[in-house]
Amino acid sequence: MVINKEIAEYFLSDAKVFLERFELLRVKSAHIGWRSKLLIELLFSLECAMKAAVFIESLQDEQETYKKIRRASHNLGKLLQILSPQSKKAYKSSITVDLGKFKVDARYMLESTLAFTGDAGILDMSYYETIADPSWMNNAFDQVSAFVKYVDLLSPFVIKTTKFSQIDIKTERDKYVRIRKMVEEFGNK
Repeated sequence: MVINKEIAEYFLSDAKVFLERFELLRVKSAHIGWRSKLLIELLFSLECAMKAAVFIESLQDEQETYKKIRRASHNLGKLLQILSPQSKKAYKSSITVDLGKFKVDARYMLESTLAFTGDAGILDMSYYETIADPSWMNNAFDQVSAFVKYVDLLSPFVIKTTKFSQIDIKTERDKYVRIRKMVEEFGNK
């Protein structure tokens, strides 16, 4: 499934970029809003790596595979359910921090503040035991990085040189059109 592999490469590339952004932003994370942004970078990285694994391992066409990940949305638990047994095992051995309890809507300042404050309106232990603790954040980063590396090894991206005259433009365009239609169709639902 050539198209599935290409789509997986898009997701895996995003997973790696989210990890790079985490590393760049880590030094500026003194505020709760920034710390929650770091957590979001990790959540998105993990989500993208899981989606890449689904595409790499799928025996279905890109449409059916895309439907699965769209239904799972940003829910790490649902994504975990559609991973292959091998990837589930790798996930569970890599990811021991409970990242599934966090939601990506904490990317907004208001939601991130609410996610880490108790009923009294002050920061509670969920803040101090997670995103306020540099060792917790570093551990979460290391775990997500390990899973991204696992997915990268499932189907390593190989750069090969092709003469321009050997590129079948029609085939490349047809693949692009199929991917675009798929995203447009499911993006509107």
